[in-house]
Amino acid sequence: MVFTNGDGNSVILQWRDGAVTIGRIISKRIIHEIPTRGSVCCLWSPVRHMPLSYTRLLFVIFCSIILCTCGGGRAAGAGPGQDWPWVLRYTINIRQENPDTEGVRLEPIRRYLERKLGMPVEVWGSSGYGVTIEAFRARKIEASTLGPFAYVIGAERASIEAMVTRGKPTGEPLQYSGTLTVPASSKLLSIDDVVRHSHDLTVSFVDPASTSGNLVQRACFGSLGIEPDRDFKKVVYAMDHPTSALMAVARKVDVAAIGDTALVGLIKSGKVRADELRTIWTSPPIPETLVAVRKDLPPAFKRRLQQAMLDMAAEAPGAYSNTAPKVFMERYRNTKFVVATDATYDPVRKLAKGARHLDLPK
Repeated sequence: MVFTNGDGNSVILQWRDGAVTIGRIISKRIIHEIPTRGSVCCLWSPVRHMPLSYTRLLFVIFCSIILCTCGGGRAAGAGPGQDWPWVLRYTINIRQENPDTEGVRLEPIRRYLERKLGMPVEVWGSSGYGVTIEAFRARKIEASTLGPFAYVIGAERASIEAMVTRGKPTGEPLQYSGTLTVPASSKLLSIDDVVRHSHDLTVSFVDPASTSGNLVQRACFGSLGIEPDRDFKKVVYAMDHPTSALMAVARKVDVAAIGDTALVGLIKSGKVRADELRTIWTSPPIPETLVAVRKDLPPAFKRRLQQAMLDMAAEAPGAYSNTAPKVFMERYRNTKFVVATDATYDPVRKLAKGARHLDLPK
């Protein structure tokens, strides 16, 4: 029998082998099952509606009263802390990857976090920063990787906080830059050439919430009196760094906004030859991509999750190497997660507020 509360969370009661089990349903699967005898176990089995005898029905009614008193989609003892979420839902921005291999790459991360947290974990690839921010707002996820600009937006709109970022073995956070890159044969030699010929140019940005593929380039153009959506012949969003670069290689755009780490990764992986593209502008350094978490989660849960992230590179290097697209991992060799705070991203916040025509919350 299935019960659903006001939050849309469902609890299933099943009779199996002479015992009743209590589980929570997410995405039509039982993800956390508490047997009435024996230890807690996690199952991945299809949901079935089991017939109940009169005696079993009495037990169900009794259990439903107990479950309804728990509220909020949680039950006592659902995780290591009684007020912890039933499951950690963690999204990772690896949407440039082959969807057929995405699950294989994310599985080591899921196993590691389940072991460290002692609770069910779901990990999947995100489909864009905007989608991730909305998922945070709707409380559909607990944690996610975000670019710096996306985090600034999310901190305003979705009540999230910075948890970890990538850093050097010494603990110093990494930084990176955005670029404006053109086909190698282009006659554009500098940012001044882009300004002079703006009305004749097609420019690709990455994602509206991208820092190194949108924000820093728009801030630069704004400082030179250029409004991209007004002054360029055409503006397109590639939605990821590799596509923006490949559009420039194919000469579908005249200028491409690309993060420098992505560009280096594409060249080292052989997807782009070094003689096919030329960078004509590089931004000042900006803070690295981070993992953010919802503010409303229990402090003890957030501390445990943060410590698991800080330990990942040492304890599960294979899982750590899969927490970013392959195109970035050459840069992330000999790195680890280090503590990040909201103040870490104040430079990005300042840059965003000074840029023109950005839809930032007031």
